[in-house]
Amino acid sequence: MKYGRDGRIRTFVIDTLARNFGGDENSATDMGKFVRNAGALRRRWNATVLIVHHSGKDGERGARGSWALKGAADAEYEVSRSAEDKLVRPIPRKMKDAEEPKPLSFELVTVPIHDDTGEQIEGAALTVVDYNAPVPVAAKLGRQQKAVLGVLEQLHDEIATELSRQGCPEHPVNVTTD
Repeated sequence: MKYGRDGRIRTFVIDTLARNFGGDENSATDMGKFVRNAGALRRRWNATVLIVHHSGKDGERGARGSWALKGAADAEYEVSRSAEDKLVRPIPRKMKDAEEPKPLSFELVTVPIHDDTGEQIEGAALTVVDYNAPVPVAAKLGRQQKAVLGVLEQLHDEIATELSRQGCPEHPVNVTTD
């Protein structure tokens, strides 16, 4: 729970859905009950309910379980940490009644904190850093995909060279490789 300056609860964090779910997460009926209870918390306290949930084995398909959760969500973010640059990026996957926010990047840093006995220990915090797009992971590409990427990169370089030769080095090369 997070409290506002006025002492009222402002945010409930359910971390994770799997640990706090009393049913079958693939069941629309069970997920519907969970969603109704989360909504009751939100209405009773006029607070935000943030649910941490994991994707399935195929991350491209989104969160695992019933689609009743996604259907009820006002916003959904996929949060991942890049193996290449170690930055954490929240990527909006659904924005019900708002414009998509600008992209963000965070660095995970170690901070000193105190445990419940007052002893200093290490914790973690996120620090905002300038956004840059994640680096594509070439290692996950198959043989054919790597070949296609190579052709696109070659085409990109050829067009950039030709534009430069024609005196237009600032002209965008409309071949993307990401």
